[in-house]
Amino acid sequence: MMRIDKITEEYKISVGINSDTQKIFNALTKHIDKWWGTFDGSAENIGDEFEVSFDKDSYWGFRIIELIPNEKVVWKCNESHQDHHVKGMDKEWLNSTLHWKLIEENENTFIDFYHEGLYTTNACYDVCSSGWNFYIATSLKEFLETGKGQPLVG
Repeated sequence: MMRIDKITEEYKISVGINSDTQKIFNALTKHIDKWWGTFDGSAENIGDEFEVSFDKDSYWGFRIIELIPNEKVVWKCNESHQDHHVKGMDKEWLNSTLHWKLIEENENTFIDFYHEGLYTTNACYDVCSSGWNFYIATSLKEFLETGKGQPLVG
């Protein structure tokens, strides 16, 4: 199940996951390499910094700025170097904030994701929103439900 909020100007997605909040929280703090890309650093405490990369040419640096176990994780992008050939993409990612909120609703658990700063008018919106749709609604969801995601590692 996937809901995309097109009312706002920034990217948001809500994905139903057949998993509990503890497992989802761990995927966002300890197992990023299992669903997104190559992981270096730590994402388990406020102030931790980490890097996610697809290969030597595309990587993002983040700092954990908010962490509420089993409820919320917030990453601030402090470094961006992307080889997607979209002019201005790196600048658009810098200082953007990625909000992950975990919500139990009846018998479902939802990941509400909000990429603050990823505006529909950004040069990278099409590429980045497509990427988030895949990495959250497919790779992360599959990792949580089957134990095997589809990270891009190089």
